[in-house]
Amino acid sequence: VDREAAVLQRWEQHNQEQQHQHQQQQQQQHRLGMLVTRHEQQQAAAAAALGKWRSVGRSARAALKKANVHSVLELEMQVLQLLDQADPCAERLLELPDGFARLLVHGLAEFHGLLSSTRLAGGSKLVSLRRRPQQQQQQEEAVLLAAAGSAA
Repeated sequence: VDREAAVLQRWEQHNQEQQHQHQQQQQQQHRLGMLVTRHEQQQAAAAAALGKWRSVGRSARAALKKANVHSVLELEMQVLQLLDQADPCAERLLELPDGFARLLVHGLAEFHGLLSSTRLAGGSKLVSLRRRPQQQQQQEEAVLLAAAGSAA
């Protein structure tokens, strides 16, 4: 009887060890799956950003590369405030100190899929930012996604 008890005890211990190893393998596979998913997400985001960057005009790209990073970030925050607004027909007017800043804003608007134009108002030049019409914006996003898919 003691031998049977010892065999049953070892069998149960073996089963518990096997179950523990199986759980560890599943957790490791899950973590690897998450890493692959994150990696794929990062690649897709990078490809989308590259597609958006390609949509920016050559002179604006050159200006954005040349400009002070802090100035670009400050201007980009002003551009992104338009996207934070719930109204799809909203317009944002920016009065900028010089033509270089206007060029930067036009480039940032292109990158973010916004329409931009320069207007004269009261002797000063203002940059007007608006969202693109929904249908046109969706078509452009589809083209960018297709380009990103072929680049990957």
